[in-house]
Amino acid sequence: MAVELRRPATKEEIQAIIEELELTRQATEGGIQCIVRFPEKLRSTDQEYIMRLLLQTEAVRFGHFELWPSWHSDVFIHSRSIIQFPLHLQQVNKLIANWFRFTDADIILASVPMGSYFGSGVAAELGLRLKLAKMSNGGEASAQLVEGFGVAGSEKVILVSDISTTARDFHSLCDLLDKNNCEVVGVGMLACRFPGGLSALRDNLSDKVAVDSIHAVMELACEGYLYQSISESDSGLLPDGVQLSPCPLCENGIEPVIRVSELF
Repeated sequence: MAVELRRPATKEEIQAIIEELELTRQATEGGIQCIVRFPEKLRSTDQEYIMRLLLQTEAVRFGHFELWPSWHSDVFIHSRSIIQFPLHLQQVNKLIANWFRFTDADIILASVPMGSYFGSGVAAELGLRLKLAKMSNGGEASAQLVEGFGVAGSEKVILVSDISTTARDFHSLCDLLDKNNCEVVGVGMLACRFPGGLSALRDNLSDKVAVDSIHAVMELACEGYLYQSISESDSGLLPDGVQLSPCPLCENGIEPVIRVSELF
């Protein structure tokens, strides 16, 4: 059943898509269904909505991608494909915001460029102010507030992003807020593809944020889809106990078709 991506799907359309996706799951091996995981608390209709969105916007790309100089993958989620449809971006932001309906917060902080699309939507859903930061990834990652987006001391902040791979941005934003005497009370994102999954990301950020306040609409499985570059090594970013296999695409002389660092 084809549904135009011009408005959020109705309950009837979602139910029809559930049946269609069941057939897709049965027929597909190594496809999107194998790499996307959802939290148990996310309603099944919302899960199917996200699956449909990924499929029909072609947000999931297959090829050779450099997520980080030392981390490669043959699967890539392109959030730009989703933000081209504002009504559906609004629905995604509502799902992120749902985790924080009862969180005592003053502002949303997101990094430009991609995080701002999700941060602004979550801020609108929760009735909070939006602040923006920009990242500097040369050497040690650091963050600074965009001019005109200052924060006052003692404010409570929710961090919002599109996809987290290394957690470096979250650490940098937490350090920035700590210098401004602000408290991080939540972290929300569309997708977590941190090695080891969302639980590993929570452990990684546990000294900065309460682990039960870190949420993702979906996880992207790394097993078999995340590799170590054969030319770069940065195991310091990997959580304890996680090891990556050498990138088979590099070993076969296939150049990355997208280098994430060059997208912004």
